[in-house]
Amino acid sequence: MAKLANIYFVILTVMQMVPEISISNGTPAMLPPLLLIIFLAMLKDAWEDYKRHKADTIDNTAMTEVFDRS
Repeated sequence: MAKLANIYFVILTVMQMVPEISISNGTPAMLPPLLLIIFLAMLKDAWEDYKRHKADTIDNTAMTEVFDRS
């Protein structure tokens, strides 16, 4: 849902750059806070991917037992 909200604000930011419909004279006033939010979301996702990578490496290198049914 947060990604959908980001798309909404990107659309509003683009609309702010059209002087005929903008109340900010074509200046994208929402752009800096939007970029900050997107950047923080990217950092959070990268951190989660890194933790998942570390956990996968531990699982993939763990010793296992194989049962032979013959």
